[in-house]
Amino acid sequence: MTFALEVQHVSVRYGAALALNDLSLNLATGEILGLLGPNGAGKSTLLRVILGFIPLIPHSAATIRIFGIPINDPAALLVRQRIGFVPDPDGLDPRLRADQLLGELAALSAVSPLDQAAASEALELRPADLRRRIGTLSRGTRQKVALVAGLQHRPDLIILDEPSEGLDPFAKIGLLNLLNAARARGATVLFSSHVLSEVEAICDRVAMIRRGRLLAVESLADLRRRLARRVVLRLAAGSTFVTLPHTTNIQQIGDEWQFDWSGAISDLLPTLAALPVVDLSITPPSLAAVFATLYGDEGLGIRD
Repeated sequence: MTFALEVQHVSVRYGAALALNDLSLNLATGEILGLLGPNGAGKSTLLRVILGFIPLIPHSAATIRIFGIPINDPAALLVRQRIGFVPDPDGLDPRLRADQLLGELAALSAVSPLDQAAASEALELRPADLRRRIGTLSRGTRQKVALVAGLQHRPDLIILDEPSEGLDPFAKIGLLNLLNAARARGATVLFSSHVLSEVEAICDRVAMIRRGRLLAVESLADLRRRLARRVVLRLAAGSTFVTLPHTTNIQQIGDEWQFDWSGAISDLLPTLAALPVVDLSITPPSLAAVFATLYGDEGLGIRD
């Protein structure tokens, strides 16, 4: 497997506090990975250390490679042209017009802004807004400008910090379409988010981080298999439900039985086939349920 990004044994300290604690994470070429965690978990710190804004601890075992090149190698300067980064838009220069900012960033990266028009259209960033100064734009419009800046040069590695914050629903759909198109052409995407529905809609894998450590890095399907499915079963009138192994939270409402099933579906279906089933639904656990199980009260603030 070819990795676009390799993070190994990275730790970051702010004074006596460990913001990242021996964290390792690899992204395969062409995948989208969502980074989830409550405020203060270390998500933004991880993105900044990957980009070199926060230096690695000297003489440690930490290594970061982007497209196989260590970030402290002189050759990494050329590799950075292949990266698109979308930070919080509050850091944009408020004195510049939006189109000036996009032009200056394109010149700085020395890469042609091939996708500037397409990204602006997808995000519904109007030409009139591009001619305004950054400081006069709304929070959502500044976010659109930041996204176009990070995507306009068709990068191979896209790193986004809370990319949908402040966007209206149509712009959020446009953003997801842009990221799907980037994956289709082989780009790799890493983004942090507080919005679980976005992660479920687009990510190949999810990395859950807590207090600077990774709790899990798995596909959504693998994470969900850890939790029980909710089964709603309606039997023919007068039938009796037989309690099964792996069932909890059993409820009866008339001829309908509801329960949580923690076993394999292959074990459940043959048993149900022997019952007079009139209707059946099996609902997999949501990412919100997975998150609540791993984080408990710390997950408060994460949105569905």
